[in-house]
Amino acid sequence: LFEEDPVCGMALLMFDQTNMICHCQHCMKYVEGGQASLVPCALGCGAWYCSEACREDAFVAHHSVLCSSSNPLWADYEQQARECCNEYYVLAARALATLTSEFSVEEDLWA
Repeated sequence: LFEEDPVCGMALLMFDQTNMICHCQHCMKYVEGGQASLVPCALGCGAWYCSEACREDAFVAHHSVLCSSSNPLWADYEQQARECCNEYYVLAARALATLTSEFSVEEDLWA
């Protein structure tokens, strides 16, 4: 059998702050010990990761574009998603950001 990493994902916990802080916001892994065991976003937006490696992977994949500390438009979009109670808006944005980063890394593919 072949196995691939997903293009993107997110735990559907965006509006459940109590459980959200126990999960990595990139790989969705549950982390024992909650927030005390997680690695925060280097820019201070409130995103948490299970490890430095996962934080770096998230930054390359989507977080460089979708960090509310560095992108006020994203912060507004994310707030709108919260007000609409629709995590799928965030998932769609993450998918597009991830695909965009994949193509920019492999831009010579189209040359």
